Amino acid sequence: MINSMTSEDIESILVQLNERKLPFNKYELSNLGSGMTLLGTGGFANVYEARKRNENKDSYAIKVIGFGNRNIDSKTFQSSVELQKRLGEESENVVKIYDFIQLRVWIQGEHTISKVEKIAPHKDAFQEGNYLVLQFIVMEKLTCVLKSNGFKREFIPSNLREFNEKEVMKIAYEIGIAINESHKRGLIHRDIKLENIFYDEKKKSYKLGDFGIAKVTDDGMAVTRAFSKGYGAPEVVGTQDDKYDNTADIYSFGMMIYLLLNQLKFPESENYRTTIFQYTQGYVPPDPVNGSKELKEMVIKMLSYSPNDRYQTMEEILNKFDELQQGLTMKFHREHVRLFYVLGIMSALLGATLWKMAFMPELEFVFDIEEYIFFILCVRKSIYRILRKPVKHTRTIQYVLFVIIILSCNRLTPYFVIDWWKIILVTIVMFSSDYLSGILGAYAIIGSATFVILDKNNLLSANFVEYRWIAVLLMSLSVILLLYSKMLSTRNEFMRKIYSATHLVGKYVEIIYFFVALVGEIIQFAYGRGFYIFGKEIVEWILSWNPVLVGVTGGIICLGWKIREKMLMQLNK
Repeated sequence: MINSMTSEDIESILVQLNERKLPFNKYELSNLGSGMTLLGTGGFANVYEARKRNENKDSYAIKVIGFGNRNIDSKTFQSSVELQKRLGEESENVVKIYDFIQLRVWIQGEHTISKVEKIAPHKDAFQEGNYLVLQFIVMEKLTCVLKSNGFKREFIPSNLREFNEKEVMKIAYEIGIAINESHKRGLIHRDIKLENIFYDEKKKSYKLGDFGIAKVTDDGMAVTRAFSKGYGAPEVVGTQDDKYDNTADIYSFGMMIYLLLNQLKFPESENYRTTIFQYTQGYVPPDPVNGSKELKEMVIKMLSYSPNDRYQTMEEILNKFDELQQGLTMKFHREHVRLFYVLGIMSALLGATLWKMAFMPELEFVFDIEEYIFFILCVRKSIYRILRKPVKHTRTIQYVLFVIIILSCNRLTPYFVIDWWKIILVTIVMFSSDYLSGILGAYAIIGSATFVILDKNNLLSANFVEYRWIAVLLMSLSVILLLYSKMLSTRNEFMRKIYSATHLVGKYVEIIYFFVALVGEIIQFAYGRGFYIFGKEIVEWILSWNPVLVGVTGGIICLGWKIREKMLMQLNK
């Protein structure tokens, strides 16, 4: 009976589960009992429209696996869904998963539920007994880019139907980001194909889904044969014992782009079906019918028969996309993003130290032990974010310390003194982005350490005005370097737009420095003749950090940096 369920039987079972507030307490399928909305179907699952309980707004999808005894192995299901859920929380280009569960369902008669049991996480769902194992996943509701209607297939959105290269580059870049994020975590997707690519109509973006056969590896290698026909790499399709790595995903990714450029036809095929030629030893596919010469060359390289002849990392492919869309400079910057980050951190730390010494040496900057730990955790969290490591426990400890610090700032003295500056500082640091929080935390530690050293050595009243120009120069350079490192290390559409908008400024940053020197010279000239422009005190403060020296030195450094970059890019060519 279970193997031959009709759609009416399935809906009846789902209605009974819903009456028990299952599978989810928070979500339910839409139109239960009156014809559910089927969003998609696959070899193992059906996907239905869903909503939050007691709400009429349909904004979710629930994947149901298990009817017809077509289950995914319990442990595989658990691990793959957890992986996609974690990736979706961290990446804008992975389909988000909100919840999932596995149930054992005992059926009497045709479709009457007699008993339901939740399967504990990481437990084997399949034991002896006559029951049905059902697996449910709540995810965001999106549209598959390849819509099938019988033998007819069409793309969504319409730009893909026209094989628009700009749109193909967009989908390739955004799905490439998702694959790259997966590979960084030692995860091989193994099922990259158009049927697993989804379109977010609100955000106009593409997302990678269905990590059902994804594989986490310790050494970057896998051996199990898992692929979709036509998309699988030769080493995956043709062998069972040999190992394969991330380059298998690169082959599948290349085939996805090939189909988008080749009117949905596999190499040397007249339709969406592969031919025997594709897996012939040393096979080189013909160029797709659409696309620029550079893009075609990239796709053919991804589809190389030998894994060693393909691009070896998704990062390499994304950098090449950057070169095609943004020019060689952005590709070069991406490849050297760590240098921006390291130099930016060094400039910020040294600049912050000199700033404390030269501008505010006598300002008391001392913290309690829990406050030092709080700022250190901010720095740690920022570094972990950059390294793509989990920060959940760090954040939990931070919240506890934050509450302790806020409470301790209200000193129960006869005058009830409140350290407002500490409350404001830790609140700003706590609720800033991880990246900014780490920088502010580092500045707080440096400021405190500098004050303690000056105090111990009786240097608080010393005059460090001569170092002000160096402090201003280093802090301004650190802002430029850290801003660029942030833009270049974060691959999304928003950051790419910011990079494009600020790149013009970056091109002429040395001119901006020289302009600062010119303005400084004008202010100094006017001050010498009794004209204060902004007021005497403000002018004297500006002149105390010597804007002429800051501008000239900064301009020379930036100009030298540009010349170095141009020379290296020419050498790379």
